Amino acid sequence: MDMRVSAIVLNWNGGDMLDSCLGSLLSTDYAALRIILVDNGSTDGSADRAAVRYPAVEVVRNRRNIGYPAGNNVGIKYALRRHNPDFVALLNNDTRFDDPGWLAKMVSAAAQRDRTGITGCRLVFPDGRPQHAGSMATSSGFRGISEENFGGSPSDPYEVDAVIGAVFMIKREVIERIGLLDEGFYPYLGEDMDYCARARRAGYKIIVAPSAEVVHLVSKSIEKNNSVSTLVIHKKNEIRYRLLNSSASELARFAVLDAAHAASAVFERKDRTRRALPFNFRVRKNGSAPARIYAILAGYILNAAGIFGIIALRIRRSHIRSVAE
Repeated sequence: MDMRVSAIVLNWNGGDMLDSCLGSLLSTDYAALRIILVDNGSTDGSADRAAVRYPAVEVVRNRRNIGYPAGNNVGIKYALRRHNPDFVALLNNDTRFDDPGWLAKMVSAAAQRDRTGITGCRLVFPDGRPQHAGSMATSSGFRGISEENFGGSPSDPYEVDAVIGAVFMIKREVIERIGLLDEGFYPYLGEDMDYCARARRAGYKIIVAPSAEVVHLVSKSIEKNNSVSTLVIHKKNEIRYRLLNSSASELARFAVLDAAHAASAVFERKDRTRRALPFNFRVRKNGSAPARIYAILAGYILNAAGIFGIIALRIRRSHIRSVAE
């Protein structure tokens, strides 16, 4: 008998993109699949249309947009309570499933390796170009390995440090052991990397099933937002991830590199990055070049330290609350 899988599609104003996702998902050749649409307070009618067009899809509605981690957590708790799945698959609403066998391949890959906790797939752009097939942790962050691995077209599952949340299949045992997504990564970005790090610390493996291919349109909801706002969210959640998952030496190195990057952004007039930083250090235009450089560096070292100090307090408090709950 097939292992039971609950697929959770989180939606916020998905429009026609949601139709493409659900229509193709329903063609999946996997009998033990339940599809749950969690709507995060959409105002475009996409959830209402989905409820009418796809009666096999269960719809769970949130009154407002509570963010990616919290929205998915609503779906996870619903799935565990109603369907008792062996796996929960988190799926972006900007994914398309052209291969009916994608899920069977992922479940098979997860079953092949002991201690597999999270399984990803081969993500491609709509034109077929490779996009993502797992990431490996480095001293400066995560490095995607899609190009290197696609060069050899691997067919066997392989272990990575993280997979992104577009297609993110979690073994039930992992959820019971380490809990839900960290809702402190609001509204999105970083919660998938954090969950992988938590799973690894608990002794589980993260794998990619490269024979399972899924089309990903790439963060359409993020593209709708102001680019500077997106950078602020990215920076906040990057710092949160570092504080929760890095050693003291790694944090120190990150702070220095981040300050240097910020200084470079100002000196080279990268306005989008500069405006995203909460403490924008300004230098008089008529100052000497060395003075400007030192002032910029000093300002953004303080900027990085200030970010760490302010956000660290909030992160630690919210993390303690989430664990206590």
